[in-house]
Amino acid sequence: MQIDNKERAIQKKIRSGSINEKNYPNYYQILGVDLDASDKKIREVFVKLSLERLEKEKKGEISIDESTSLALEMMEAYGVLSDPDERGRYD
Repeated sequence: MQIDNKERAIQKKIRSGSINEKNYPNYYQILGVDLDASDKKIREVFVKLSLERLEKEKKGEISIDESTSLALEMMEAYGVLSDPDERGRYD
């Protein structure tokens, strides 16, 4: 329940224009995990997405620049969500 209230507050700020989505990335959405995802689940998803990204790059489905951009986004999200202190501040 508390997470839902925080999410609503963030969405309200986005709608009012006081913050925008570019300034406040949704790390849960980037990794495709739920707000209550365990550390283990976050790591599993990060590894899976990383391997998928590398495979797409290898096959030429995405460019090296796109792959690099995705990797940086995913590493930032994982860095925050995998650290209990960082995740607490983010949430």
